[in-house]
Amino acid sequence: MSVSTDGSRRKAFRAFVSFVVLLAFIVLAVTGLVMYAWRAIGSREFLGLTRGAWNAVHTSISFLSILAAAAHVYLNWRVLVSYVKRRTSAARSYLRECVVALGLVVAVIAGTLLGIPPFNHIAPTERPRRPPIEAPMGAPAATPDVPAGPDGPR
Repeated sequence: MSVSTDGSRRKAFRAFVSFVVLLAFIVLAVTGLVMYAWRAIGSREFLGLTRGAWNAVHTSISFLSILAAAAHVYLNWRVLVSYVKRRTSAARSYLRECVVALGLVVAVIAGTLLGIPPFNHIAPTERPRRPPIEAPMGAPAATPDVPAGPDGPR
């Protein structure tokens, strides 16, 4: 094989990986929005898929996008290093913006996990479930979430 054939194959593979990254991002955005808006959809299925199917596609494509992004960085490593070296002095002038952007991302993550408005309306976190109450051997298990009536649990 000639050098130009290897170079063109590498270039074609780089293009392929770039398209995978792009398409995976689009699918992640669509599936994420569908899962976010699921309550508003008010149906057991949307476009022929259940919520579980949408979630499965979203998760599978997430793993594909991680692999494709890693391959993209690997295949473009020299270009990325060269770009960073050229832009180091320019990047220093945007240090404040970088710190503010990092602060914003950390604030959104913390606000979501702590349930602070407006984040708790966008992505409500689940309450931790209580561990089941263990009954003695041979006795029926207690059900703490069932309200008791005058004659015992309903």
